[in-house]
Amino acid sequence: MDKPLQGMTSVNCDRASGDSANTDSDSGATPQTSLGKPLGIIAGEGKLPQEICEKAQKMGRRPIVLFLSDAVASQNDTGWYKQYTHTCVPLGALEPALAFLAAHNVTEIVFGGRVTRPNLLTFRPDKLGAQWLLRLLPKFGRDDALLRQTIALFEEKGLTVISPKLFLEKDVMAAPKVHWGREMTAQETQDMRQGTALLNALAAHDVGQAAVVVAGRVYGIEAMEGTNKLLQREKKAARHSPKGPIVIFS
Repeated sequence: MDKPLQGMTSVNCDRASGDSANTDSDSGATPQTSLGKPLGIIAGEGKLPQEICEKAQKMGRRPIVLFLSDAVASQNDTGWYKQYTHTCVPLGALEPALAFLAAHNVTEIVFGGRVTRPNLLTFRPDKLGAQWLLRLLPKFGRDDALLRQTIALFEEKGLTVISPKLFLEKDVMAAPKVHWGREMTAQETQDMRQGTALLNALAAHDVGQAAVVVAGRVYGIEAMEGTNKLLQREKKAARHSPKGPIVIFS
């Protein structure tokens, strides 16, 4: 049976609180020694971590799940993770996180699920987490740059970061077509092309992931506020815009 790592600062996955790591030995799960090469899943909120684990297992990999503690509550409805080797660490606790991965011979990791950016005024990382934070701070507000820098930091520790797409069923990925509602008009199709060209041009500057185009006019581009704030802003502006749908690109 796997034993909790000594000195690990973590929370209990079942209650999202406590002071001991939750691995196979204290979750009641049977260690998956019969499976193949371990795969580390850095798990955030939502269903994506579960989907990655299930597909990885079908592919002969042995899922090793590292939950960020803020994401634990969203997983408690089913407790699906109990069948896998798993633990939970607070966001920023890099030393115990890397120790857990090393203890289970993990050399490849995949990120899955939503992660809420921490409040820097109350954020309390460990020593290594603080060092990483100093290198990440210049990238805050630029999602792509922040992700690339995070990947680089893990790779410096000898870990290979692989795409979650490799572990997703084909029907999870949306095909480029109209999935609900009516077909687009000629004007709406042109709006889509205009918005796509706009975002492609801005991609090198890491400026947002969405734009609003109505009747050939650009009404909004996502900035640091995020997509939801963009939608709220444009919803108010839509009262004074020409009639027609607002097309969102992301």
